[in-house]
Amino acid sequence: MKPLYERRYESIRPTTIIDTYNMFYEAVHNAEPQCEHLGGNRYLVNGTTQDRRWLVLEIEHLRQNLIISATSGESSFDGKKRKTVSRMLSLIACVG
Repeated sequence: MKPLYERRYESIRPTTIIDTYNMFYEAVHNAEPQCEHLGGNRYLVNGTTQDRRWLVLEIEHLRQNLIISATSGESSFDGKKRKTVSRMLSLIACVG
């Protein structure tokens, strides 16, 4: 299956992808991930080498989990976290 915007994500800088991944991972899991760019399309994510496409798809998956958490009315989802989510959702437009 081809992504809707197949080449759009290729122009995004690795630092933007890493920062976005870290932001969403921390918001969803309340833990700091280990993520670094190895060069080319390879990233080291929590000890595992991953492709750039996988990382972009994982960002989308984390984003969806965050939206579900925000709309499900979880008690741990306070006002500060809601603000963070709003900010992240506006930033993700550059990745997704």
